[in-house]
Amino acid sequence: MTLSHHTLIQSDRWAAAKLTMKVVDQKGNLLPFLMGSVRIENHGGEVLGGNEVPLIGGSAVCWIRTLPEEMGEINITARYGSFEKQGVIHVIEQASNMTEK
Repeated sequence: MTLSHHTLIQSDRWAAAKLTMKVVDQKGNLLPFLMGSVRIENHGGEVLGGNEVPLIGGSAVCWIRTLPEEMGEINITARYGSFEKQGVIHVIEQASNMTEK
């Protein structure tokens, strides 16, 4: 499981990080013939498209977005069968010295 961003900046809009999951063997080879879905459990944020992400060609991809006025952490757990991987996205407030030009 990899995240495109480990820190997101909360503003008056929402921000998102791409979550990519791959099922591999002991040597790191992708297992392209596996089917099913990866179950995403999240505490904070929202999984765009739902928490059951289809596994296609050994890979699954989804986006995790911030929720309005939510700061702190988005904790993510991805499960496929007996396999489990966890990740954290930190949500921070936009710095007050950042202005649009």
